[in-house]
Amino acid sequence: MPRLRLVLNENRHLNKKVAEQLGKIGINTVEELLSCDPAHLCNNELTQDQLFKFVNQVAKACAPMRRTGRQIFDDLTRKSSYLPTGCRGFDEALLQGGFMTGEITELSGPSGSGKTQICLAAAANVARDCEGTVAFFDSGSSFSAQRIEEICMHQDAKNSERSLLRIRHFLVTNVTSLLSELAILESALEIAAGYTQEDSSLPLEYIRFVGRLKLLVIDSLGAIFSPVLGWESHQQNAKGHERGMSHNQPKDGPTRPLAGGLGYAQLESTVCALQRIMSRHHVAIVVTNTNTAIQDSLWSDYKARALGWQWPGAPSVSICLIQDSEQARIGRVRKSFRVRIGDAALFAIGPAGLYDPGQNPGPEEVNQQ
Repeated sequence: MPRLRLVLNENRHLNKKVAEQLGKIGINTVEELLSCDPAHLCNNELTQDQLFKFVNQVAKACAPMRRTGRQIFDDLTRKSSYLPTGCRGFDEALLQGGFMTGEITELSGPSGSGKTQICLAAAANVARDCEGTVAFFDSGSSFSAQRIEEICMHQDAKNSERSLLRIRHFLVTNVTSLLSELAILESALEIAAGYTQEDSSLPLEYIRFVGRLKLLVIDSLGAIFSPVLGWESHQQNAKGHERGMSHNQPKDGPTRPLAGGLGYAQLESTVCALQRIMSRHHVAIVVTNTNTAIQDSLWSDYKARALGWQWPGAPSVSICLIQDSEQARIGRVRKSFRVRIGDAALFAIGPAGLYDPGQNPGPEEVNQQ
């Protein structure tokens, strides 16, 4: 719920004197006002008639408007944007233009498949071209400021320093630190959007940085959760999911050991936090995921993703990556609402980030490589 002062700015007909008197007794947000009984707020300065009239006006001003499905779709389209990685072939073939705000995109693959390089290239491009800020959550010290500077210098040396200032690195080595940082980030987003009152414990500079947030990167979510899920249950759950098994109807014994119960609860909390951030604040979220030793049921040259049965429904888009040569990588769409499942693209990694080597193989050609 927004603060009363923001509602007053948008609705000039509201009585400012009543709002000032409410502020003196600790009523500063719409939620606090609507949850109180107006009869209990009366004093020498506020009459019951004034309060009831003010409460009704605020409730009417903040009530959601009736909208058609078309209006909701047009509003979502207007607020959404595509954040490019810098490689046209990769963006168009796999993402239809880039990472979309309001979505969670998963990049999965073995070590060396290019997951982190895609994240770094996207961060550099968002900071430079979109003039938005980037929060980079790093679990394995894979973040490289030198690498981002190299990409920025090759693309726009004049403004490289300004682009670097728009990217902030957060070291999250375990689940507890990840959930803590997400909670702080979400609180800052709520304050920056005017949904909640200011928190004196959060620096103003951080709130301003988060207020322009366009991209959130978590590299790597699989590495963070593998210790709490347990490697054995990690593999079993991946195997069960790839077979199409339900977690509560196992084929060869239990696929969800009790030892990983807390880990799955924490994973669910993380997914809920990410979904709130992406939908409420229109942030593009990119997470990287590790592979298991289990063979993928769809493609023989890929391994199954980690995080077990609970994770696959969380991302809106999922892209599997493999290394084709020393510089070239192949990305294939595993899940998407905009691109055909199985579509693939060849991209390369160089000093300037990602680039298109001029070849975009189809599903059949990738299978032959």
